[in-house]
Amino acid sequence: MGAENYIIWLNEHTYIAVDFMTVTGRVVTFVVRLMRIERSGDRVLSRFDTAHGLPHHDLLTAKGNLAKKVWLDELSFDDALSYAIKHFKEHHADYES
Repeated sequence: MGAENYIIWLNEHTYIAVDFMTVTGRVVTFVVRLMRIERSGDRVLSRFDTAHGLPHHDLLTAKGNLAKKVWLDELSFDDALSYAIKHFKEHHADYES
């Protein structure tokens, strides 16, 4: 079992935090968080994860509460992990306002 985590910087205030675990080369769990550095500390703007046994996207309010959950049950964990990273790279500005 392998656990990995890393950060992808998008600009000086925004980054993607990636955490995942694999078994025999396949992703078995992950969380991908879009983060913003603020005076009060780092804030999660949005996240993708595999809690509840299925990949999904949690859309959060400005206060960090769950606004909407979008299920990605048509994607494997491997594909959902790749999708989450690509989505945040391409659309991070949409979450920063």
